[in-house]
Amino acid sequence: MKEESILSGKSILAVDDEPDVLSLLEEEIQGVCTDCVFDRATTFEEASQKMISHTYDLVILDIMGVRGFELLAKAVSRNFKVAMLTAHALTPEALKRSFEMKAMAYLPKEKLGEIVPFLEGALTYGYLPGWKKLLIKLGDFFASHWGGKWKKREERLWKEFAKVQPPSGGRVGSLTVTSPHTLAAPPLGEIGAGRQLEREAVRKRWEPAMKIRVLGCSGADFPGNHLPGFLLDQEILFDAGSLTTVLDEKEQRKVQHIFITHAHLDHIIGIPFLADNIIAGKRGHRVNIYAIPSVVKTIKRHLFNSSVWPDFTEIPNVEYGVLNLIELKTGQPTQVGEYAITAYRVNHTVSAVGYLVENHPKKRIFYTGDMGPSKETWKKLKGIPIDCLVIDVSFPSFMTDMALRTGHLTPTLLKEELLNISPAPKRVLATHTKTQYYQAIKKEIETLHMDGIRILKDGETLRI
Repeated sequence: MKEESILSGKSILAVDDEPDVLSLLEEEIQGVCTDCVFDRATTFEEASQKMISHTYDLVILDIMGVRGFELLAKAVSRNFKVAMLTAHALTPEALKRSFEMKAMAYLPKEKLGEIVPFLEGALTYGYLPGWKKLLIKLGDFFASHWGGKWKKREERLWKEFAKVQPPSGGRVGSLTVTSPHTLAAPPLGEIGAGRQLEREAVRKRWEPAMKIRVLGCSGADFPGNHLPGFLLDQEILFDAGSLTTVLDEKEQRKVQHIFITHAHLDHIIGIPFLADNIIAGKRGHRVNIYAIPSVVKTIKRHLFNSSVWPDFTEIPNVEYGVLNLIELKTGQPTQVGEYAITAYRVNHTVSAVGYLVENHPKKRIFYTGDMGPSKETWKKLKGIPIDCLVIDVSFPSFMTDMALRTGHLTPTLLKEELLNISPAPKRVLATHTKTQYYQAIKKEIETLHMDGIRILKDGETLRI
């Protein structure tokens, strides 16, 4: 006989500014406990009032859009158990903040289709054992997003878990725990094949529209730091600073298109070595290199000139070189598969552009490359919603003169720049930070007290 879920008979409040998320949550939860009370709110004010007027066994909070962390503080003050649920605020910093503010769980919306066992765990386990179980279960998921060393950046905090044994064995409601490394959803036989298909559909509903691998985002070349390179769907690369130092031979062969922001060496250095690897591998592979005309001219004249490096635009033959240089016109989209990619001029010491990337569901990311204050750029992008802005923040603010002279931004300049962007981007990710000043820049950005702003890390994956 199927055992009763610990959620049965409980009073649950779910808060999210997207009604369809609340409907999916209600469907998932009431699928295992029809007698639980499921309450919902779509605004901070509505949720605050409900938490004053009612008592809840569990509160599920979105982070972005409803001031989730403020609601978390209110819920904890009333001794409600809280699970944080997010898509846009999926960052190590948000996880750490959820933990420190005494939430019981931090869950990605991509896991909506299997959320019930996690919620059962939030009601079952103690604070530290519950978090340890959660991190065991979602460890690979978080590592795929943030890189395998994400916990080392807060080593002292996570050492607390070394003293805690994760719960193991037995059965908790519909949650089967067979070992310290297993957190299982109900068996297929219990929920039925149809229910499993429904859960799979929910999971796919929250799969990212874009998946971008950060090969490198450093503004300086030191051991353990990688120069700029952002790989979209394994085939489209934006800047090529770390192309051949990060990707293995098989991964390099998948790259079909490279969009260059400008001709500075740290953004193009991987291209000549990629071309050499293609020729040596005898694969007959050709790569399209996209840039504005002045950048194409610079690359051709000063790099692939048969003096500094062989001219791989004419090797193995003039008609079909390994590299195909394509000139772009600013403001005009280039279609590559499902993506429309448009170059916009940005302010730098040489001719440079940033790239607006959008796909069919109209998810958009804007990558600035190297950029100083660029008010004219934001005028041209006015009215275009940006889901994620990847923007240059190279120097700390005490080096503003140097930043302006070299065509870069500081945290203070970033704050000023964001005032020119309408509508405001949903997420802001700082890139090209100078390694020598990383900690100073990080501390400054934290003092901006603006949700959704953080520094990118080599090796993480952006999901838009």
